[in-house]
Amino acid sequence: MKPFLTLALAFVALGVLPSPGTAQEERQIQSDAINPIQVCPRGFQQQAINLTASAPSPATPYLPDFPTTSCSAGFEPSFGGTTSDRCFKHTFTWKVPGPECRCLSGELTIQYKALQGGPAGSSTSANDGVGIYSGGAVVPGTYQSVYSGAVTTGQTGTKTIKLNCDMLKNNRLSFLLQDDTSVLSATLHVVYCCPPCPKGQVEETFPGTNLKYCCDGKPGTQHFCCTAKEKPTAGEMPQ
Repeated sequence: MKPFLTLALAFVALGVLPSPGTAQEERQIQSDAINPIQVCPRGFQQQAINLTASAPSPATPYLPDFPTTSCSAGFEPSFGGTTSDRCFKHTFTWKVPGPECRCLSGELTIQYKALQGGPAGSSTSANDGVGIYSGGAVVPGTYQSVYSGAVTTGQTGTKTIKLNCDMLKNNRLSFLLQDDTSVLSATLHVVYCCPPCPKGQVEETFPGTNLKYCCDGKPGTQHFCCTAKEKPTAGEMPQ
């Protein structure tokens, strides 16, 4: 997984910004309680994160979220795979759209195609399922079948999984799909509620991102009034 961007906010007079095989045994996510809110209060603003990955992009699984055991032919490395008996695992990661933003809800939509047709319940695409994973196990209540009844080779489908904020608390969402089914694409939609800027400040978007910050709107200052720096990784010198 790519390292998270650590934002250090420092106000300045002139500046840039302060700112597998079978279903595994289920296990509860350890949580510090994200305290999700159901509605965005008046004066606050809803902001959304939308991420999509599709064939032929490579999968980017965060390995600690998944079981160490694999399907009989291992794991499919890319969206749109064509090999049976391979499980598919992928992880979305993102940054919260701004300071003090709180999670409202999320949704994962997967498009897929059967690689091996067969009657209902058979050891073909017909018995494949998908689930959300964390800490090496499936998250309780998320595992579900992706087909109902008999399946024909090449049959396509779409599955949408509703996500609660506890599943999204690490700004990371991992899923695994068995085993005779190709994942064509996956889309993650996460909604946040963000507070308004204090009086005397304006909302700005950090260049090249959708991250929003409250910055001083003083006459004569540059467009942004704060800085965002990436925390250096081990062995790197700070910028």
